[in-house]
Order: sequence, then structure tokens, then C-alpha cells
Amino acid sequence: MTLPTLRPAHAAIALLIPFFASCATIQDLGIGGGGGTDAPVEAPVALSLEERQEDLAGLVERDLESALRSSGNGRSDVVRKRPCYYKEYSEYPGGIASYTIDLREKESRTAPLSAEVTIQQQRFATAMHRSMEEAQADSDFLRNTGTETLSYEMRNGTWRRIGSMFVSDTTEELVDGEWKKVEAAPPSANTLSEDDEGWFRRTVDRLRFWE
Repeated sequence: MTLPTLRPAHAAIALLIPFFASCATIQDLGIGGGGGTDAPVEAPVALSLEERQEDLAGLVERDLESALRSSGNGRSDVVRKRPCYYKEYSEYPGGIASYTIDLREKESRTAPLSAEVTIQQQRFATAMHRSMEEAQADSDFLRNTGTETLSYEMRNGTWRRIGSMFVSDTTEELVDGEWKKVEAAPPSANTLSEDDEGWFRRTVDRLRFWE
């Protein structure tokens, strides 16, 4: 029997049929880029309030440890705050783990959480002196016992420290090896010479003690 003769167009179609069939088979198997189904992308899991507080606690402890290191870990170094020189250092009597956290939710998308961290603190400082030599020779410290408050906000998913404040409850001086309460008061202008009065007033204007 004589086979029919294929025209050129028919021959081209006959050759393309196996090609399209093989492409369909590849796509069905998920091979190749065009027809495959992308794997679902998991949405980030929102942290709970407890997990946010745990993150904050870690940051607070790092901040308190850094504060102790910067204050010399109980070693009194001479500090300069123009135009004065004096010695200072600080301690946390209950340890850095004795802080408390007050966590608050806010109606804000950029800063949905804020927190106040409080801890008992003792700050020691000598009198202010005009020269470094005078400050180095001074070993008479006043001890201020009070509460340090650290303020934090969560911004864009990250806790950030935004401020701090220290409020003293008592001021004491060391007398015969024992700390005794004193009433801290600035020197009277009536007891200062004209030169000292001007220096003292400039000092008060420029210096914000402890902060």
C-alpha cells in the first residue's frame, strides 16, 4: 500500500506534536520554571508579650553591667565636668538582678510598647574642686541612696533605651566608720568670697549632677 505524501506544513505539525507532549510531561512533574508551584512563604511569627519582656530583660541587664563597668566597679576615679573635678562611683546594693519592669502597651504602630525599669542604687561623690589635684586628694564621699529609673520603648520591633533618672531618698556621710544621714545643702552665697560666689554660680548653671 502506498502511504500518502505529507505536505511540508503537515510534516511540521507532525514533528511539533511530540515536542509539546514532552513539555507537558515536564511541567506536570514540576521540572522547569514556568509551570511549577512556588512553595508557600511562612509569615513571621509575632512574639508574645512575655517574649518581648524577656528580650527587654536581657537588654536591661547588659545596660546595668555596662553602667557598673563605666563607674569603675566601686573604684573612685576623678571625673571632669566643666569647670569642676570630683570623684564618683555607683553601686547596686541588691545586685543588677534586683530590678523590676513595668511594661505598658501603647496605641502606636511605631512604638507599641514602653517600659520603666526601676532599681535601687547608691551613688558616691566627693565635693567639687577647681583642680584635678584637689579632687585626687579628696577622700570624703557623700552617699546618696535612691532609685534609678531607666525608660525604654519598642520601636520597629527593637527595644531602645530613651532615658534615665536618679532620685535620691537619703544623703549620708561617713563618720567614724559609720554612715550617718545629713541634710545636703548648697553653700550659702553669704559665706563665699566674691570670686568664689561667681565660680559657684557658674558651676551650678553648667553642671547637672549625676546626669
